[in-house]
Amino acid sequence: MASIGKYGFINAKVRAMRSFLLTESIYRTMAGAGNVEEIFTILAQTHFRNVIQRLKESNEIEQELLHEEIRQIRLIQKYCHKNIAKLISLFLERFDCERLKVLLRHWHRKTKSELPAFRGKIVYELPIDAIVTSDTLGEIIVLLEGTPFQNVLSGVAVDYQDGKTLFPLELAIDRDFFIRMLKEVESLPKKDWQIARRLLGLEIDLRNIDWIIRLRMYYDLSSAEIRKHILPHGSRIKGEDVDQIASGVDVSHGLMKATTGVRLPKGMGSVESFKLEDLEHLIYKLLLFEARKAFGQFPFSIGSILGYLVLLRIETKNIRTLFQAKEYGFSVERTEELLIL
Repeated sequence: MASIGKYGFINAKVRAMRSFLLTESIYRTMAGAGNVEEIFTILAQTHFRNVIQRLKESNEIEQELLHEEIRQIRLIQKYCHKNIAKLISLFLERFDCERLKVLLRHWHRKTKSELPAFRGKIVYELPIDAIVTSDTLGEIIVLLEGTPFQNVLSGVAVDYQDGKTLFPLELAIDRDFFIRMLKEVESLPKKDWQIARRLLGLEIDLRNIDWIIRLRMYYDLSSAEIRKHILPHGSRIKGEDVDQIASGVDVSHGLMKATTGVRLPKGMGSVESFKLEDLEHLIYKLLLFEARKAFGQFPFSIGSILGYLVLLRIETKNIRTLFQAKEYGFSVERTEELLIL
């Protein structure tokens, strides 16, 4: 009965919120829109109507989408039991991690264009302008007092100085975040742990794919070297898969084992057509599959909460994809291929 008391109200609320998420038919309608303005018109008829009304310029859409996703996560957190609220706080912290990495890139390259869209406090206060105008990494570390990022960057500052590359800083931020997330998940009851662990494992897979892409493209590391740097505890991408992926071998069918209801993205399945971006798309589809599955499990568990957070994130990603595809003039067919459906 304890699980009913812990999850009863928030479960009902999350399931109600899920009913407002965009449907596949709405996505396909937007994919077929003639221009960006038509996409805005379609969104104005959905739960994004308030987001659209707040827009002053069309280029503000990314900032407003981010605002809305954070607002919804905070709303869920507000109604959660104390220990679950702490886990939700870590989901919010993901935005701070990504924002800090962007700020470090601007600082490293001495550029100020396209600073992070969201400038308000998420979990921690990040002094955006002070960070990008700092003279040294040491100054940035001082500015991060009161956040977990201070110790993280301090621990790899020497590596940055030796290589003059952001690689050790960004990898350390990712590693620390997932270690703390895993620790929090480990404290959950068994049923909650099983659900959370599956979803978190796929999140780690996504991050590892991102790192493999970047380590191959920008650092020219061998597959053996790449394997040393990937994050542990992934769901589908294990150590032995990394060598194949880094060498350009399509492992998508292997990653699909024991999974039904998920279709491979068009074009996957041959070495000649293999792209790491396609593999990332597949992992997102698996994440979508697991999120929907979480909703169908024992109702008084963490499944509906974490499932909704994943669906919310994918919705934001899909809308951004639609706007980008329209700006680049992609065909309807190509746009639909890029959506996570």
